[in-house]
Amino acid sequence: AQGADLRPVSAVATAAAGTAEASATLETGIYQYASASTGDASVALPNDGSVNIQAIANATAPGYAEASAEMDYGIYQSATGESSASVDFNNTGSVLIGATANAIGESAYAYASIDESGVAQYAFADLGSASVSLTNGAVAGSGVDTAVTAPATLGVQAVAKATATEGDATAYAYLSSSPIYQSAEGDTAATVTLTNNGVLSILAQATAH
Repeated sequence: AQGADLRPVSAVATAAAGTAEASATLETGIYQYASASTGDASVALPNDGSVNIQAIANATAPGYAEASAEMDYGIYQSATGESSASVDFNNTGSVLIGATANAIGESAYAYASIDESGVAQYAFADLGSASVSLTNGAVAGSGVDTAVTAPATLGVQAVAKATATEGDATAYAYLSSSPIYQSAEGDTAATVTLTNNGVLSILAQATAH
């Protein structure tokens, strides 16, 4: 998905009276898988544009409002090969992976969660070497000017906001223990690399008032 703009999964609920509930669920935003019973297996994801992977839920009501946004994986990459296996994600643009929930009502509840990983990379080589690499680079100037004009950005975030006009307001934001997960297993060699030359943001934020 080089330079791709992906439409967010969203849910909006608005009630003139009574209650409103909104729920948005995204299992996997981008999925890559390669397998070779003999030989090499590799997957690569270059991005030099804008990638937006989000589950968004908004609920507004004069009574009770509830919003829930959940995601399993933002980006999932896996390669299994006999001789070698490689997985690569190279970002020189902008990537946002997020679950966002907003609830506004007399009483309000908001829940946002990335249950597994924002970015997950797996490589397995039965007889050879395995490698995974994530590079969050930079956008350079053109021509003879190679100075960085804008940093590459990679964000993994769960944001929940609950606003109550009279009653209780409750907000939960959850990220798993592995917002970015990398694993490599090989018979002769295994390498895992994460290089950040830009802006890397990992955020779980809950606000209730």
